[in-house]
Amino acid sequence: MNDKIPDDLFKDYHELQLFFNSDHIRLHNIHQFLKEKGIFAFAHTNDSVARFACGFFWGLDSLNSLKKYADIKAYPKITGFIVEAEEDITLGKVRDYFNVHVGKNFSTKESTFINISEDHHKLYIKIGYSITNIHGYNIFNHEKKEACVEVSKHGRLFLFNLIQNLGSDYSVVHSVINLIIKDDSSIKLKLIEVDLSIFNATKVRHEFFLQLIKALNNEKNEILGLIKYNRNKASDSTTTDSFEDNHLKGSNEIKLMTIEQVIANLEKRGALVEGIEIVFYDSKNKHLFILGLLAKEDKRKVEVGLIGDSKKIEYESLVKIKSKSDITKYESMGLNETEKQEIAMNMWNIISQQYYKYRKEKIDGLQS
Repeated sequence: MNDKIPDDLFKDYHELQLFFNSDHIRLHNIHQFLKEKGIFAFAHTNDSVARFACGFFWGLDSLNSLKKYADIKAYPKITGFIVEAEEDITLGKVRDYFNVHVGKNFSTKESTFINISEDHHKLYIKIGYSITNIHGYNIFNHEKKEACVEVSKHGRLFLFNLIQNLGSDYSVVHSVINLIIKDDSSIKLKLIEVDLSIFNATKVRHEFFLQLIKALNNEKNEILGLIKYNRNKASDSTTTDSFEDNHLKGSNEIKLMTIEQVIANLEKRGALVEGIEIVFYDSKNKHLFILGLLAKEDKRKVEVGLIGDSKKIEYESLVKIKSKSDITKYESMGLNETEKQEIAMNMWNIISQQYYKYRKEKIDGLQS
């Protein structure tokens, strides 16, 4: 009989307090975890509820149930890649193709292709993997994570969309799908990364952003302007930039800009756009939201997600929106997790398809 007590059976007060007060868990999720245990606690900050929660005795069962509430972000980023079929095939055929690999193990972070299902004309893939935490504030030393992928068909394109809670989610999913495609040639598929770094010429990169803004500005969502942008290092980085001083001064007084203004300024300075935060207005539901798009040079992917809460606002009040501080004063829409994800996912579908179209025109067309 093995009487050895597992190392992670108990955690001391200090370890628990650090975890409950860290970025690994949201306040809402702490409340949900405690409610699951029959404990109703109310607090406005992680710190106050952390001190309360650490006064209880938590065993292995409690720590295991806590895992599902860890590392879930309030505004997760959406990312993904494109899989192009050589011929126009059905979603069902793609499901059958991947279904053969259910239960298969891969070397990437001890990953496993858990399952694939179909619902409402979409596929849902679940991939499990192991991570070893080195963070001082995480009480789980070795744990299993799951990445869930939504797959939608658009002609010969299949968009693999991922709600990314951890940075490792994307790398594991990309690796597993890529290995399957390389190993299984029963269907001719090609994995295409949504990677803006291939648009390394200034004019080509900026033309993509101009076309993207036009594609995103439609009858459902009207673009009011940009509230922020990211760029690579400008060639004149030692000089003062009056445009950035005027538009990006302070965290709350950021002024609305157009993509044309941003591009004109950056091209003058020899810099490239790497990301933008776009202010949208949904006239049907009468709410305003900010979508962030980030594509740094060191990442071969694009990430999108909501920036903060959506706001209730009537159409006639839009003329008052001149800066970030004008947005923050409006009442929150109180969107749930599903609604937030749906907005970001719909935007991501437009972005990834626009990327594919532009890539075919500017890169693949020149190489053929």
